[in-house]
Amino acid sequence: MSRRAKSKRELARKKGSRRIRKKILIVCEGSRTEPIYWDEVRLHLRTPSTFVEVCGPECQSDPVAVAKYAIKKKNESKDDPYDRVFCVVDADVQHRLQAALSDPRFVDCSFAISSPCFEYWILCHFESTDSPFTDCQGVVNRIRLARNFPAYQKNNRKSIKQLVSRIEHAVENIDRVRRRDTDNEQIPFSTADYLINLLAGET
Repeated sequence: MSRRAKSKRELARKKGSRRIRKKILIVCEGSRTEPIYWDEVRLHLRTPSTFVEVCGPECQSDPVAVAKYAIKKKNESKDDPYDRVFCVVDADVQHRLQAALSDPRFVDCSFAISSPCFEYWILCHFESTDSPFTDCQGVVNRIRLARNFPAYQKNNRKSIKQLVSRIEHAVENIDRVRRRDTDNEQIPFSTADYLINLLAGET
């Protein structure tokens, strides 16, 4: 069986699985695209909203601000606590990302990081590339190529919903990039697949 077929079968089997009963908080750096995406992932995987809460517009677009808000929400949920807290952030402002990762106040946060931005993870739904990008617009332009998704629109639920049907491809493509094991620090990357696996009940 091919790796792709196995990936599709495993994620399909996990949809609606009874194994996922952790309460998960996802706080996004982006105010619209990322929250819409993760909410559509939740729906795609048939994960009840009582177990997954997605936030975005409530906090500032900065890794430290995202982590602060995540911890605030976690501390407010003591009567019905979150089992896992994820911060979805970009790596475009390295010093702010490193500040969030190294701050002991955020030790209870896990980070789903994309470089240079979340759109690279979206690109992985269509192709496996380690070509460097100078900015996020370059990634968006690559997504909109005819062979990928020319109709892609940021902040558009209908557009993003079409992406979510391809999450199996995204997981496979980012794994392929990761296995190339290059030392080039300028290549794009994403750890969003770890959060996908958590929501699918894999971890």
